[in-house]
Amino acid sequence: MLRSELNMALKGVREELDEHLDISNQTTEEVQSNYEYLCRLDEKVDRLAERIEQIALMMRNAGVVVAEQQQQEKFDLTEKEKEVFLVLYTAGSMVTYKDIASGVHESEFLARSYVTQLIQKGVPVKKRYINSAAYLELDARFREMQAKRNILNISQKTVGEFC
Repeated sequence: MLRSELNMALKGVREELDEHLDISNQTTEEVQSNYEYLCRLDEKVDRLAERIEQIALMMRNAGVVVAEQQQQEKFDLTEKEKEVFLVLYTAGSMVTYKDIASGVHESEFLARSYVTQLIQKGVPVKKRYINSAAYLELDARFREMQAKRNILNISQKTVGEFC
């Protein structure tokens, strides 16, 4: 009698665990589906931005005056944000969040956070998804402006500590 009650109780627990597993799998599939959708959306936005740049360039070449977005001249970055910027700035090609994290000796989670803060502060970071992995790089014009005018006020001390 006790054995049958125990078997029934275990069967009930097993059914609850199986139900919980099914719900978890459904949620995981939904999250993955949403992530893939966002990746495709981000790629489309990037392609649109590139097309807009091409159109603006064609208009400039045709003699049409195109109003440039006013670049923010003052950036207030923390030292860690400057280090993240330097990883992006000194990279010879696109980098991943993992590359940034190892460059600034932080976790990938913090690297993502710092990149988000840079973008929110107006630093133009381009993001591309390749095989569902994010690859980042600085906008070429912004890189050039930084090289010419040091608009981020990155001191030689910060550069020295970073290297």
